[in-house]
Amino acid sequence: LTINNPTICVDDAITESSAEEILIGVEKTDDGVLSKVALKSKIDCNSGEITWQKTNLEKAYHRIISMGQMTGMLKDCDRNNAFEKAINEAIKEFKKNNDRAPIVLDIGAGTGLLSMLAIKAGAEYVHCCEMFEPMANLAKEIVELNYPGKITVHSFKSTELKVFQELTNVENVTIKD
Repeated sequence: LTINNPTICVDDAITESSAEEILIGVEKTDDGVLSKVALKSKIDCNSGEITWQKTNLEKAYHRIISMGQMTGMLKDCDRNNAFEKAINEAIKEFKKNNDRAPIVLDIGAGTGLLSMLAIKAGAEYVHCCEMFEPMANLAKEIVELNYPGKITVHSFKSTELKVFQELTNVENVTIKD
């Protein structure tokens, strides 16, 4: 596997990589032609073993771009803890004043982290908007795995939402980052 001329040992790359890695490289086909290849890591939940599979190059680029802009925010524990505390307080206050759980609108949802924190805090439902389509697609996968049927990801600007068309109810709490 070579990337921009230097040679990288695939075994070393696999050993040194985290569970959410994508490698873009070049492989030589049987007829000697060099072509780009994308490898995506997969972790076996039972054994903890990391394996690599070829994946669609276009999807790999989108995933790299999407995660590149979010990694810093996802790793910022102080930021995420502050958001979680604020979301918990807002939902608790809403429930106290309205005798019901709120419907939440998350603007600029990214990976859907804040949407999931809202559901965890007791929101009835979350609509989230993410205008960057590869990121919205990633958020759809993530929220469906964690809170199926509780969060809708809209892949467009929040200003394009139409009440009672995309939104089933008017939101009661808005989250913006």
